[in-house]
Amino acid sequence: MSCAALSKSRIGRGIPANVYDYHCKVLADLDLIEVSDHTPQRGREIHYRVTDQLTQPLVDAAALTAISGVLEDIPEPLAQWFEKPYIDDIHGFVRAAGRSLTLGES
Repeated sequence: MSCAALSKSRIGRGIPANVYDYHCKVLADLDLIEVSDHTPQRGREIHYRVTDQLTQPLVDAAALTAISGVLEDIPEPLAQWFEKPYIDDIHGFVRAAGRSLTLGES
């Protein structure tokens, strides 16, 4: 997928393509993605694909890191709408990923 296509997708949520371009270059530097079109030319979109280095545990850790930051910003009155077992599961996953989370702590 190209950065422009990602920007226009439901996942991309209209975030400018240049933001994705920067992050794709960083991920490529880490060998987590690679350019799938090896002959990029001016005016032509660069397409990326994942590499074998991008493993499910790495994706899971990144997702847990992201969700822990989001959950910390949820106001307490809104957090009370979530079922306690669900919040407890998230806390367990976040702790297993080596992060801390204060939302909903007893």
